[in-house]
Amino acid sequence: MVCFLLPDRTKGGRHENQENSGSSGEWRVTQGESHARLSRYVLSLTLATLVSGGLLSPESRTYALSGDEALGQLYRNARFWMNRGDLVRATEFWTRILHLRPNDPRALTNLGIVAAQGGDLKKANILLDRLSRSHPGDPGIEKIRSAILLGKLDVKWLLLARKERKEQHFSAAYQDYERYLKGSPPRGGLALEVLQTESAVPDHFRNAVRGLRQLAARHPESHRIRLVLARTLINREDTRREGLELLSVLSRSPLADVSGEARASWRTALIWLHARPVDRKLYKAYLARYPQDIVVRRLLSRIPKSDERGNGFYFLSKNRLLQANKSFQRALLADPSDKEAAWGLAIVLMKQKRFQETAEILSWIRSGQALRPEQSSLFREAVYDEDLVRSRQFLHERDVSEARTILATLIKNRPDRPEAVGLMGESYRRENRADRALNRKAERDPHPFLAVLDRIRPENLDRARSWLWSKRDGDTMTVFSRRVFLSSGSGHFPFLIRLRYVAYKFKIGLFLLVAGAILFLTIRADRVLTETMYRRLTDDKGEEPS
Repeated sequence: MVCFLLPDRTKGGRHENQENSGSSGEWRVTQGESHARLSRYVLSLTLATLVSGGLLSPESRTYALSGDEALGQLYRNARFWMNRGDLVRATEFWTRILHLRPNDPRALTNLGIVAAQGGDLKKANILLDRLSRSHPGDPGIEKIRSAILLGKLDVKWLLLARKERKEQHFSAAYQDYERYLKGSPPRGGLALEVLQTESAVPDHFRNAVRGLRQLAARHPESHRIRLVLARTLINREDTRREGLELLSVLSRSPLADVSGEARASWRTALIWLHARPVDRKLYKAYLARYPQDIVVRRLLSRIPKSDERGNGFYFLSKNRLLQANKSFQRALLADPSDKEAAWGLAIVLMKQKRFQETAEILSWIRSGQALRPEQSSLFREAVYDEDLVRSRQFLHERDVSEARTILATLIKNRPDRPEAVGLMGESYRRENRADRALNRKAERDPHPFLAVLDRIRPENLDRARSWLWSKRDGDTMTVFSRRVFLSSGSGHFPFLIRLRYVAYKFKIGLFLLVAGAILFLTIRADRVLTETMYRRLTDDKGEEPS
């Protein structure tokens, strides 16, 4: 067995009775204390026994060079387990401290609090009396008294509150904490517990943060309280940046559990943050410590280096396309790799009907990363519309063959878009073959006119009318003209709706009668037109155009 000789005089130090203590391990030893009269040899022998017997943690053995340093390590171990909430392990270390240093005020205080919280009020009162006699006026006296007072309260509310808190029923848990405390202010670990719960209660966040700040101010050396404060702050966008700054400091804590939790919360808050250009430094600070984090690095790459990108999307939401275009271009000048700014510019160009440029930008985005669903959809629309513009240009130049080649591809690849069908019909109309074009389409549906009309957008209705005009007799054309005139795309159907509204509003029966008659004739016209078109198609024996 190895003995450690102590120096002639123990080092003086300060005594604090706080929730979380410092880690200096040096304590004041007064001459009035009885243990000062013990043989230093006996004390050294006791410490050596603790170390060799494994009663101290492996870390403690590195500090067992003197009695004060060994006691300091015991203090740190006790505080560690108190912070972790393991009161059994903490009690073991406080008891060892009392064996080495009888009437130690901090050990007496914490043992008294633990006893009161465990319901052993008799033991708590004994420790309170012992502390009062050995250290009158010590702050720990009031702490033990408060713990005893709380220990007399109805514990069932505390147990129920903790159960509801675990189940994330925070409002109910907070109410049960209030029932348990009965107006008494929470102290110690319970204060931290109650304030954490209160922060999750609607409309109580500010009050909870205020309480946590006050608790941290009373215990400035408590890493655990500061961690709880920081993790509470990151739950709201307006306080998240303050929480990030605090977590970056706590990630360097010498307490392994605190530093680990701080790093995890730091990363989570960066993911939650609605980052602005000024926030890039927050991400860079994290990556300076943890450069291997791919997720945070990707988030940093998406943050614009200026506010122009955000301005661009703002103008775009207001449909102010010129301002949006300029903002996105300035953002790309500041950062040519900003794909989000490029995406915004593509939307603007699409709205300006600059389809080729839109497709080129989206192709560039696709070369570096997979397109998102909305980007893929816009890319398909841009390609379709650009090919439609090219086919119109070929028709204008009377290159019908090239136009039909493009249109046939569009009809095959995008059956959901009717513009190519309409333009193909236009190409046949120019050759006086409009009937054949309609017949070719109508063969796929028993109601040929309705099938064609439903696939033609309102702006193409005039073309559809001109197709039929070239080959139809007067009666049939009259019916068709009425149908086109009253269609939703012609501009006259909304007039009928307004007419019905006027009739209803002003109780004018004549208008109502007229509107009803027109609508009735419209429905009848649809039926007559369908029958006429079907007979015409049946009689048509000509060949389809190639």
